[in-house]
Amino acid sequence: MAYLRSGFVSSEIVVGPDFKNFNSVLPCVLGIDEAGRGPVLGPMVYACAVSPVDKTDQLKELGVDDSKLLTETKRLEVFNSMGNRDDGKKIVSYAYKVLSARLISCAMLRRCKYSLNELSHESAIALIKEALDNNINVTEVCALVTVNVMAGFGQIISLEHCSGDEEHTLRFKERNLVSETHL
Repeated sequence: MAYLRSGFVSSEIVVGPDFKNFNSVLPCVLGIDEAGRGPVLGPMVYACAVSPVDKTDQLKELGVDDSKLLTETKRLEVFNSMGNRDDGKKIVSYAYKVLSARLISCAMLRRCKYSLNELSHESAIALIKEALDNNINVTEVCALVTVNVMAGFGQIISLEHCSGDEEHTLRFKERNLVSETHL
C-alpha cells in the first residue's frame, strides 16, 4: 500500500510481473501518463512504463505512441508485442495505481480541500518512488500528464524521501521542457 504525502490518499500500486529489478544496471527512462476524467465519470488511472534508454528505437519500431493516437486493437497489439519478443528479452515493464471516484470525491470535498492536481502529483511521485524502490535505474522521467504543468514538479519530487542513501539525478521532460533534479 503506497502512502502518499497527504496522509489521506492511499491506494495500492500494482506492478508488472518483471518490474522488480527490471534492467537494474542499464539507465532507464520512465514515462508517466494518466487516464480518466475524474470522480464524475469513474476512476483515474496513473501508470508508468520503464524501458532502457537505448531501446527507444525498438519501441518506435513496435509502434509505441500516445495511446490516444492508436486504435484499441493497435494498443493491444503493441502491448502484446512488447512482452513477446523473439529474443525473449522484455524491453518494457510497468506499474499503475487506480484512484477510485469515491477517493477522489472525498479528497476534493473534505474540509481542507485536496485538488485533483495534488492527487495527480502524488500519484506520479509514488510511481517514480516505486520504480526506484524496485532497483530500477531511472535516469529520465517523461511526464505526459498535467502534473508537469504545475510549477515545481521536479522540486516536489526532490523533496520526497527516497529509499537508499545514494543520490539519483533525473531529467524531467515534457515536450520542450528539460530540467534536472537530484533525489
